[in-house]
Amino acid sequence: MASLLSPAIGFAQASMAGAATDLASHLVFLDAAEAHRYRLIQSLNGLHTRAVKAADDAARGKDPIAERQSRISARFWAEQRPFAHAGPSPLARMQAMLPGLAVMLLWGAALALALARAARRVQP
Repeated sequence: MASLLSPAIGFAQASMAGAATDLASHLVFLDAAEAHRYRLIQSLNGLHTRAVKAADDAARGKDPIAERQSRISARFWAEQRPFAHAGPSPLARMQAMLPGLAVMLLWGAALALALARAARRVQP
């Protein structure tokens, strides 16, 4: 726990967890984006095997008709589900913030203890 070295690290960890910009949230987002990309590529592959003739595919750079027949229509793209990622729930974010907040609380207690000791040493 690097946050034991500095309260700023604990604050940063809690802040990133609360904003869902920490590593764990980022990895969940990456997984969701990869799953979406995979579905889209599988859909494109399926369309390519069903709707595009091999002759058109081979000639599409040379023959304008083959080029037109091997293009993906706007309708196909309109039928694709858009990428949507909700992110962690507010409760999950608060739970992820707890370790950073606990370290900041420990730092605050250590500061209060140090101030109390210093106040006792001061002679009125």
